[in-house]
Amino acid sequence: MIKNTLSRVTISLLLIFNFIVLLCSTGFGIDVKDLEGKSEEELYNMAVQYYKKFDDKSAYIICVHIIKNLNNKNKNAFYLLTEILIRNIYVSSDKQKIYNEILKYADYIINNIDFYDARAYYYKGWVYHSLGDFASAEYNLKKSLQNNPSYIPSMILLLDIYISKKDFQEAIKMTDRIISKGYLNKDFAYLILKLYIENEDLNKASEFASKYQYLLVDEKSFYLIAVLNYKQGYYQKALEQIEKILAKYPENQEYLKLKVKILHALKKYKQAYEIIKQTFQDTKDEEILIIKKEIETRNTTRYAVIAVTILLLVSCIIAALYLYNERKNKQAKRKIENIKKVYQEAVSIKAENLDIFISLVYEFFNNNILGFNARMAIYITDPRKDNVLYCYFNNASDDLPDVLYIFPKYSAWLSEYSNTPVHLLSIQSNPTFYDWFGGKNIVNFKKQKMHFILPCVSKGLLQSLIFIQALTETEENKILQNLRTYKEVIKEVLEEISNDIVSIRFKEVAYLDELTRLYNRRFMYQKMEEELEKASKNNQKLSYILCDIDNFKKFNDTYGHQVGDEVLRVVAKVFKAAAREFFDWPFRYGGEEIGIIIPNTPTEKAYEIAERIRQEVSSRKFENVPTVITISLGLATFPDHGKNVEEIIKAADEALYYSKKTGKNKTTIAGVKVLVDVTQDNSQQTVQQTPQQTVQQTPQQTIQTDQTQKQEKQPIGQVQKDAQLKATMEFKIPPFVYSMDKLEEYYNTIKNNYKHAIMRIEANIDDKTQKMINDIYHNLILMEAVGAKVENGKITIQIILVDRDEKDIQKMVSDLMRKYNVEPTIKR
Repeated sequence: MIKNTLSRVTISLLLIFNFIVLLCSTGFGIDVKDLEGKSEEELYNMAVQYYKKFDDKSAYIICVHIIKNLNNKNKNAFYLLTEILIRNIYVSSDKQKIYNEILKYADYIINNIDFYDARAYYYKGWVYHSLGDFASAEYNLKKSLQNNPSYIPSMILLLDIYISKKDFQEAIKMTDRIISKGYLNKDFAYLILKLYIENEDLNKASEFASKYQYLLVDEKSFYLIAVLNYKQGYYQKALEQIEKILAKYPENQEYLKLKVKILHALKKYKQAYEIIKQTFQDTKDEEILIIKKEIETRNTTRYAVIAVTILLLVSCIIAALYLYNERKNKQAKRKIENIKKVYQEAVSIKAENLDIFISLVYEFFNNNILGFNARMAIYITDPRKDNVLYCYFNNASDDLPDVLYIFPKYSAWLSEYSNTPVHLLSIQSNPTFYDWFGGKNIVNFKKQKMHFILPCVSKGLLQSLIFIQALTETEENKILQNLRTYKEVIKEVLEEISNDIVSIRFKEVAYLDELTRLYNRRFMYQKMEEELEKASKNNQKLSYILCDIDNFKKFNDTYGHQVGDEVLRVVAKVFKAAAREFFDWPFRYGGEEIGIIIPNTPTEKAYEIAERIRQEVSSRKFENVPTVITISLGLATFPDHGKNVEEIIKAADEALYYSKKTGKNKTTIAGVKVLVDVTQDNSQQTVQQTPQQTVQQTPQQTIQTDQTQKQEKQPIGQVQKDAQLKATMEFKIPPFVYSMDKLEEYYNTIKNNYKHAIMRIEANIDDKTQKMINDIYHNLILMEAVGAKVENGKITIQIILVDRDEKDIQKMVSDLMRKYNVEPTIKR
């Protein structure tokens, strides 16, 4: 009963968006009463007939009736609903929502009806292809063909992807495979012709176009035939064809570009130049620019005689200078070519990701340009924000910022210094440079003696900044001399570095999260499957840790998303630092959730790692942020807490949820359910174990148990004194608590801007003190702070309460009095 109800709710949610889309179409569709008494097959045939008549509303109502009332696993009904969505996508104002709905239908079929359904995987592939995500599209289309090797739509779409990627070998294989099925229509004919032309197999293309002319009847096919005639040298015929297409689509730049090339080939320079001036005045297309330059050169032939005369005179002078410097130039050129070759072999070929690439760039400069191990800092731009750079390598100074926030007014500066080494002192007075970096950055660079800057630019966009430090005047002169000596090769190498960054980023998108540089969720699932298989085969443990940043939404709302992004990156660095290289797999699960896969590691060791990560995060400080960042963690281990990927992730997620609900800033191991009696004091908790679960005491717990037994044998008064003395000796002020001096500094910065009150608590230190401070901290919002001072076994706590109403303050006071037997005082 419950299962059927949940299934109906799920299906209803899946169909809501369709209903909203079709509600906007004309007409009211078929009356539901007309559907009563009809069989599932009759209803589906009716829906198909309405769909063929373009009455999507009626077809939708019938399909919904089938799914909700007759058979919620009717694949054909889901197929028809998907086709209705696809047909309506071009009239929708929000295509992304429709793409998401199609993915939901496909996933529903795969997860609830038929995991091996080829058509469902095809629909997913179609969505990703439409969104330009060719990697995901290819993956799903291959899955479709694994389940049904003869499914033609998947073959056609996969062929289109291979042609777009210029993977002609795979494209030809796929073409032969489709043809072997006896399938041929105008879309497939278009793709075959495109394949032959892109692969420069013009003879085959010409034969195919002649044989299947009756299928190549639309504008895009006409365009391909025009391209074919142009490449074969039939320029007049190509011109006639492209002009027919342009009569219908006069603004299409691809068609106009082909016309320019044809006119140029026919030596109709004036007509070609007119089109360039009207349409391609600011183009960066190399072919158009070459044609434009050639035409302009022809228009200046009247100056040719003067130019030739001057050229002869200059040639004589140059010849004399050339003979003098020939040997020297050849040697220099040979050296430059060797350095460029070294860069290719030592950096470009070996760079698998940006981290490896940057380390190789550092080694290359030291070994081939500077001649010694210089101190450098290398920043790379955030691909989403061209005015933010992150430090990927730094052996110069710990005081340099991890993140540079710079103003995007740098076009003039880049045009002057693009891919050229510059000295900070020689350009610091440049106003554009000063605005771009900001005065604070410049002062910091001068202080750290980061005298040399190498901006790496590709196609007008900054990709990286390399800073070189010179601590002494001798070191500075040596660096300056070497940079001047290799000025030409450095310019080319810096441009190659920029291009390599772009190329590597393109590859990394498939498996890395751009913001944190951790593995993405998709890659995590893949690695979990692989590592679990290894662990099962070798009878090993595998632990999985998942964390969530506490109060992150409130933190973002208070300090802004730029600071929030920096926090995510810092937490990610802590996880990367905790990971064993080439062994553990740190990843970003999504949002503020970060985790790590730890192979061959039992629960006890993984718990130590989780706690080390948690403590490291809470010890980090952030500029202009008067609070401590904490994380909550959940830990699950294979095979103790699950036998497969889903079970392990679910167990860790439940443990994480428990950490969040019981105070945050802690690590919880999966497998123990803690039940809190909400009618009693929150400190009273009962641990309940399921019959299959056991909780082993840690060595520390065993020692505490022995000590408790010993205390029971001592007099009551002595036990109390010993407990108070032990609590005083073991008590440590948590890292998120300010000293009284620091609290005073913070108070002075906010007291004139916010309504505030100060709560003061004086108490003896006992075993509840630590819990009281944690309880206070987790009741504070981000603008508030707590400070403490310890003297002679007593603690004084002060809390700055910002913008609190009287009712809220009194509740906090009464809770503290009830739970911890203290008497807080309030000063306003």
